[in-house]
Amino acid sequence: MANEGGHPWGAVDLRPHQAAALTELDSLLAREAVRRPIVLVGEFQAGKTTLARYWLAQHFAEPERHYLPVGDTLTRALMEDGPIEEYADAPAKAKVALRLALDTALETRFAEGRALVIDSIEILREYDIPLLTLVEPYTRAGKVAVVCVPESPRYGFSFDFPAFECYPIPMDPRS
Repeated sequence: MANEGGHPWGAVDLRPHQAAALTELDSLLAREAVRRPIVLVGEFQAGKTTLARYWLAQHFAEPERHYLPVGDTLTRALMEDGPIEEYADAPAKAKVALRLALDTALETRFAEGRALVIDSIEILREYDIPLLTLVEPYTRAGKVAVVCVPESPRYGFSFDFPAFECYPIPMDPRS
């Protein structure tokens, strides 16, 4: 696929497993109305972010507007709320603040466009924040959500989203 927009995110050579996942993603979006999140599942460093950004650069003139790095976004929101140290001894307070910040970020980003890539979601596991539940209203309304999901038994991350709640696309560089 040519980098028609000239955005740097589209100026990469995809590895074979990324190209296969891109084909599956494009095929899924072309053949049906997607009403659930699409999840790119793979080990750390498997190329999920690179692929997601590449896909955005191919479809949107301003791909950054369709990209939500959850960890950075939520950390910034907590720091704007007050000293981040306040949350260290108050996990329940942190969870509420993070969920509100995520709700706001999702609402803002989905209002700006029809698709959103959601990346760097590791912080959500620590606080047991149900990402798919929060994204579902948007996907049911016809918006596209592509979520980069880390899976690494070595680091304690396992893909545990129920298949009936999403469209999983595995990304394995060994395949």
